[in-house]
Amino acid sequence: MLHGEYAVRYDPEKAVTHFYYGTAFLGEKEFEQAAELFKKSIELDPNMVQAYINLGSAYGNLDRHDLARENYLNAIRLDPNRFKAHLNLATLELTEGNIEEATKQFESIITLNPDNLSAHRNLSRLKKYTDGDPHIEILEKINPNIHRYSIEDQVDYWFTLGKVYQDLKNYKLAFEAFDIANQLHRKTFKTDSGDFLEFFELLKGQYSESISHRNLDITHDDTPIFIVGMPRSGTTLTEQILDSHSQISGAGELTDLQDTILELQKTGESPDLNWLMNATDAQLTTIQQRYLERLKNRYPKAKKIVNKLPGNALYVGLIYQLFPHAKVIHAMRDPIDTCVSIYTLKFSEPIAYAYNLTELGTYCRQCDDIMQHWKSILPNDFIYSLQYESLVEDVETYARELINFCGLDWEDHCVEFYNNKRVVKTASQNQVNKPIYKDSVKRWKHYEPYLQPLIESYYSS
Repeated sequence: MLHGEYAVRYDPEKAVTHFYYGTAFLGEKEFEQAAELFKKSIELDPNMVQAYINLGSAYGNLDRHDLARENYLNAIRLDPNRFKAHLNLATLELTEGNIEEATKQFESIITLNPDNLSAHRNLSRLKKYTDGDPHIEILEKINPNIHRYSIEDQVDYWFTLGKVYQDLKNYKLAFEAFDIANQLHRKTFKTDSGDFLEFFELLKGQYSESISHRNLDITHDDTPIFIVGMPRSGTTLTEQILDSHSQISGAGELTDLQDTILELQKTGESPDLNWLMNATDAQLTTIQQRYLERLKNRYPKAKKIVNKLPGNALYVGLIYQLFPHAKVIHAMRDPIDTCVSIYTLKFSEPIAYAYNLTELGTYCRQCDDIMQHWKSILPNDFIYSLQYESLVEDVETYARELINFCGLDWEDHCVEFYNNKRVVKTASQNQVNKPIYKDSVKRWKHYEPYLQPLIESYYSS
C-alpha cells in the first residue's frame, strides 16, 4: 500500500498509478478509497476499460448498484468483448432479481467465450430446460473434451449438465452429473470431516445449562434478528418475508459477528472456541458493541435488522450472551430435501461438507442436534422454529407468527414478499422473487435410489 501511495505522489498525472493503488484498496475491501482512485484514473484516461470494471465492483460492494451498473455499461461500450464486464453486470442484475437482464449477459459471455463454463453454470440456474434448447447442443459439443479443462471448469460443467437433466426429468443422468461435480470439487478441499464433528462436541460441552445463568445482559438492544440453520432450508424466503415489513431490514449473510471476534482474537481464520469461553466481560462487550455498530451503520433507520448467515447456528449460545433480547429463527426443512438441494449446487463459499453425501448427512444431523441443544438450555422465547414445509403450505399463518415473534405488528404486504425487489446474494436469488411454489417439497424422492450414503449418515449420526 505504501508503494501505491508513493507512486501516486510521485506521478499524480499517470492514470495507471491511481488504478493500481485503487486495486490494492479493492483487495483490502477498502471500497470507498478504491472508488475514489478508480474515478481519478478514469478522469486521467477515460478509455481505461478495466478502471470502469473495478469502479463498478467497488460500488457494487458498497451497495450503490446504479453506479455499479453505469460503470459496467461504460466498460462494455468501450469494449463489447470484455467478458469480465458482462460477468459483473450479470451478477449485479441477478442480485437485484432482474432475471431477464442477467440471462442476456450470461448468454453474451458464452457467445464471446463458449469455454467460460462458469457462465454456463450460472445461466443454467436461471433457465428451465426443455428438449431442443440450443444451450444443450452447446454443452454437448464440449462434452468429448471436458477432461482437457481445469478441475474448476469441469466442476462447473457437470453442475450445469446436472441442472439440464433435472429439468428434463432424467433424474438418473442428473444425479450422475451432480455426483461427478461434487466428487471433483470435494478434492479441492483439505478439510477433514472430523474437524467439524470435534467442534460440535466441544460446543455442547462448553455451552451447557450454565449458559442461561451466565447471561451477561450487557445490552437491552433488540435490533438483531438471526436466521440460522442449514443452507437451502428456507433462510432466504424467511428473510424476504421479514424484510417486507416496514420496520425490518434484511442484511443478507453477514460475517460481522465472526469478523469482530477475529479482530480481538488476532490469530486464526475462524473464531476459536477456547478463546471465546475464556473471553473477559470487557472483550464480550467489545464484540457486542462493534457488531451493533456495523449493523446500524448499514441500516440506521431500521428497528430490526436480519442476519441470515446459516452458520450462526453454531454461535447461538454466544448470541444469547451478547444479545439476550435478540431473536433467533431456526429455519427447518426435511433434512434429506435440504441435503439434496445442497448437493445440486456449487456454493461461492468454501463449504467442504456440501460435496460428499456422507459428510453432508453427518453435518446436517450435527446442525440439527446443536439447535436442539440450544433450545433445551435457552429461554423458549429466544428461538422460533420455522418448518419450511408448513410455511409454503400456509404462508400467512406462519408469516404472522414470525412477525409476532419479532415483536412487531402485522403488515399485509409481508405475504407479498415476491414483490419486494431487494438485493439477494444467495443461491435462492431466482426463487424469492416469485410466489410460493411447492415443487421442492419431497424433491429428494426423485433421487432416492442414489441417496443411501446420505440417508444412513444422517440417521445414524
